[in-house]
Amino acid sequence: MHLHFACVAIGGVAGILLALNFRDSAYRVYELLMNRSPVSPGFGFSPLLLRITGAVLGISLIAQIATRL
Repeated sequence: MHLHFACVAIGGVAGILLALNFRDSAYRVYELLMNRSPVSPGFGFSPLLLRITGAVLGISLIAQIATRL
């Protein structure tokens, strides 16, 4: 039970930090995927999209923890 909360909390915090672009993380993830991915990302893929996705993921995971407490 506690391990589940810890894993969800880590994912939520990571999503929020990605959304806030902590230590340029959105651009680092973007460059990693552009340079090393075997599949070329399509049109519209950008650091902004990564930040929005991180925000949605982080908020939803933190809300999941809050509702289960």
